[in-house]
Amino acid sequence: MFRYDPISPSLTSRIIQKKKRWLAQALDLPDETCLAKALGPRWWLCIGDSLSKTIMPMDFYKVGPPDDREFDPIGLKAWRLDWTGCTPGQSQHLMQRTQFMLFYVLAVHCFEHRRGSATRFAIEMVEKCNPKQLVLLR
Repeated sequence: MFRYDPISPSLTSRIIQKKKRWLAQALDLPDETCLAKALGPRWWLCIGDSLSKTIMPMDFYKVGPPDDREFDPIGLKAWRLDWTGCTPGQSQHLMQRTQFMLFYVLAVHCFEHRRGSATRFAIEMVEKCNPKQLVLLR
């Protein structure tokens, strides 16, 4: 039986918007409003699912100032959903794998790269977006 979860609309909206800001930052765009211009008007149809499935570092899901971030109910639920079934030893690999898939799909669908160049692009972008270098957005 379907059970309504009142957190879901906020969860989806806030986390997806934050992932869009992260993607814009990764692509060196001024902000997420520039994604359609840079990637084409149908960009969301091509990569929306991959962006939604992209797993981010734990701090990404938290709110508050950079030196005092904490989970709120929405961020905690999103983090748990994204990290379900993942052990601590797998976390870095899983995060990089989902980011690789996002950038690969982006290169193929939005930039019309062939497989080889899409793979190179995705590898370069994952290296650029290493969580140690990631600037987390509020």
